[in-house]
Amino acid sequence: MRLNLSLTQKGLLLVSVPLVCEIGFVAYLWGLVEKADVEIKRQEHARELLTHMNSLTRKLVEAGTTAGSYSCPIFLGHYADVLATTTTEFRALEDLTRDNPSEFRTVKQVELLADEGVSLVRQGRSLLKQGQEGPANELLVTSLKPLIQRLSAETELLTNEAQHDSDRGPEARARMQNQVRYTLIGGIGFNILVAFSLAIFFMKNISRNVALVMDNTFRLARRQPFNPPLTGTDEIAHLDGVLREMAKALEIANHKERTIFENARDMICTIAGGGVLANVSPASADILGYAPEELEGRWIVELVSEQDVSRTIELLKKLLKGDDNQSFELRMKHKDGKIVDLLWSAQWSQEENCLFCVAHEITERKVAEELLRTSEARTRSILETAPVGIIALDTNGVFQLGNPAVATMFGLDLADIGSLTLHDVMQVAKEKPAEQFLDDCLNKTLVLEGRRKSGHLFPAEITVKQLESISGRQYLMVVLDITERQEIERLKQDFVAMVSHELRTPLTSVQGFLDLLSVDGYGTITDRAKSKCDVASRNVSRLIDLINDILDAEKMESGKFEFRFSEISMQRVISKSLDAVRDFADKSGVAIEINPGDGSTIADQERIVQVIINLLSNAIKFSPKGSTVVLTVEETPRYIEVSVTDCGVGIPPEFQHTVFERFSQITGGSKKHKGSGLGLMISRKIIEQHNGQIGVESTEGKGSRFWFRLPTIMNPVAVQ
Repeated sequence: MRLNLSLTQKGLLLVSVPLVCEIGFVAYLWGLVEKADVEIKRQEHARELLTHMNSLTRKLVEAGTTAGSYSCPIFLGHYADVLATTTTEFRALEDLTRDNPSEFRTVKQVELLADEGVSLVRQGRSLLKQGQEGPANELLVTSLKPLIQRLSAETELLTNEAQHDSDRGPEARARMQNQVRYTLIGGIGFNILVAFSLAIFFMKNISRNVALVMDNTFRLARRQPFNPPLTGTDEIAHLDGVLREMAKALEIANHKERTIFENARDMICTIAGGGVLANVSPASADILGYAPEELEGRWIVELVSEQDVSRTIELLKKLLKGDDNQSFELRMKHKDGKIVDLLWSAQWSQEENCLFCVAHEITERKVAEELLRTSEARTRSILETAPVGIIALDTNGVFQLGNPAVATMFGLDLADIGSLTLHDVMQVAKEKPAEQFLDDCLNKTLVLEGRRKSGHLFPAEITVKQLESISGRQYLMVVLDITERQEIERLKQDFVAMVSHELRTPLTSVQGFLDLLSVDGYGTITDRAKSKCDVASRNVSRLIDLINDILDAEKMESGKFEFRFSEISMQRVISKSLDAVRDFADKSGVAIEINPGDGSTIADQERIVQVIINLLSNAIKFSPKGSTVVLTVEETPRYIEVSVTDCGVGIPPEFQHTVFERFSQITGGSKKHKGSGLGLMISRKIIEQHNGQIGVESTEGKGSRFWFRLPTIMNPVAVQ
């Protein structure tokens, strides 16, 4: 039977079983000793009782002998005295027999008989003293002698019992001594047997299990299969289980290590004392083009680029002595002849007497580093040659970086830029923190006054962007000196004012004169002259339109273009627009088709009419003779859409994203139609001011569709 006990429980059992046996043995011995003690006490009691009984018997015999001479008063008195001395013996006998009811009753019976005898003797003596010898003799003969006989019989019985106990004392002691002796020898032998049996049983089991665990340990080291698992719940069985779990964990770790080794993108290998490669991972095929078996056993220097051979030999000398563990770069020769850059990490192992190495390919990184250096040089060149000032500032407005244009713009030395702050070079309120000012300027283009080192102020256009760097949040500010631009703007405004006053007014007068001349306002003229007048009038009209467009574009750019918003009806807007272009359409041989629609919105009516006229005029201009231009009005819950569709040659894709820019010319085929190139730009600005959108859809050779959308009255927000 196998006991599922732990080592602690087995140890306790090995100690407790002999201990329990020892306790039982001691208890049994204790009982024998107690029994022997009782026997000794009984023998002592018997001897003491026999002594007192012999003394009592002797006195009673003496009293009986004396009582035989009862005719003599002197002897009767002696008998009475002898019996009186027995009181002491009786007291002693009562004390001895108090724990033995039978003996105690016998003693009390003898004592009563003795007391009765004393009483009879006293009566006889009293009768003798009175001279009544006859009654005294009769009393003594008839009563005293039988009493003495009974007394003798009782004392003899008690004496015989005490004598019997005293006689068997030596035999009982000898028997008790032998019993104790044999019990002691047997108990010691039994305890020794039990202890040795348990020790042999448990130690045999423990030794066998320990031997199996040790064998499993050696098997683990040699990677051999384990013995069958131990059964039981003791610590050795638990240790065997832990050893098996450890073996599983090692197997998993070895599998992972092997998997990593075989699938690692970096080349893993060892380098022995002579610089010979060993244990090369499969990644060598991807990195160097060699299979692992082609590299194992080769001297590493054979694979190194000629330029790195001497450096590699020096590195190996240091590394193979264990003097240094470091990372280093080597240029290695690929199997196909190309050079590969590798970053090596080497670790010296004193126990293995070799280098454990990992080689990571950094060819792309080296190329990237070279590109980065080129990019940095290009960026540095751009910064140094840029005509605008570029400044990097921290959150406190302190300059971190500035290009040469900054030094030129503010009249500084380039070395002084690092000590400047935003408040030193820009006209910014001192009480406003630099960070707050920069946050307010983010993603905006503002015009401020810059301050040169001489104290002279100049207009500067700034743009602020936020940057995240290793040191924290920073700002990038681009500064442009717009002194010349403002001067050009002033000259342009003067030119526009000159055009407005010096050209538009005379041209209007010339157009009026030509119109009067063509209708015979100054007399009859020939038809040829009228034709020339019409041509001149159209040219003057085109010049006036061009001047108006230039003025409108300028007002748009300067923010002076005025709008008068009110609720308008799209039907009325369409009607006014058609009236303005009908003559032009008729002369061009182009029909206008209207897909009616209506709706109301908040807008500047004249400006929307201007937009529709521009779109219709362009459509008529680019449409072939005999074609139709379609004007459509469509209302949705969110917006009103107006579209103009023509059947012209369309707009090439490369021009579609620029048709709404300034001075952009729409071409049709090889012919370029005349125009200012400002109409669509003005139309876009007008629609944007109305929170609307404008766009074009065109297929080259199939016509174009220009559209714009305005929010409805219920939805006066930007149309998406």
